[in-house]
Amino acid sequence: MKENMTMPRSKESLEKKLKYNENYTKENTTLIAIRMQNKKDMDVIEKINSMPNKAEYIRQLVRYASKAKS
Repeated sequence: MKENMTMPRSKESLEKKLKYNENYTKENTTLIAIRMQNKKDMDVIEKINSMPNKAEYIRQLVRYASKAKS
């Protein structure tokens, strides 16, 4: 375990931390999910799954496509 990380000392502090994380996630993130067909989209699925950071790869693709249309 990293030295600068501390474990919650009580059930209450753990619950408080979980609530904070839940609120942060709700206020600052958006979940986007897509369903793809295994047969039709296998090339796309394999490419995305090969990326170490899928979210960053998709962000770059979308931003590149947006710039290309401008």
